[in-house]
Amino acid sequence: MRLILVRHAEAADYDPRLHQNDGLRPLTPEGRRAHTRMAAALARVQPGARQILASPLLRARETAEITAGAIGVPGGDVRILEALGDGFSEKGLLEEIRRLPPEAVVILVGHAPTLGELAAGFLHRGGEVAIEFEKSSMLCLDFAGYPAAGAATLRWFLTPKSLPGGMAG
Repeated sequence: MRLILVRHAEAADYDPRLHQNDGLRPLTPEGRRAHTRMAAALARVQPGARQILASPLLRARETAEITAGAIGVPGGDVRILEALGDGFSEKGLLEEIRRLPPEAVVILVGHAPTLGELAAGFLHRGGEVAIEFEKSSMLCLDFAGYPAAGAATLRWFLTPKSLPGGMAG
């Protein structure tokens, strides 16, 4: 299985006058632009990705929709997964992933620090590596079968700054 972990793009600051709760913060225009570039890069480096699981928080759902558009997956095919949200559950996430074929390419759109912690655990059984996800960053992990602690191989890690033109492009 291949997992591509995607941190949501830049979102508006929380303002209780504008948002009932933190989960309703939308992406900023700059966040949309930056993630559109990142999603286009993903389409080039990972053609054929079809499965997208996203946190229920608005900023992650919007990031997933941009990603879906770039790789040719209808936005309605993005699956919202509570386990990727505020109440992050690795167990719930792995249960959902195990329902997919072991050769699937799965994009997970979520949040820091949980994505970094998840990647660290997959790369090192004790999770003793630190991975910091900038907004819109994408990290690709390969597994021989289903994901398990310490069983991943890091394939690539893209950040907005790593693309030609960096953040300004």
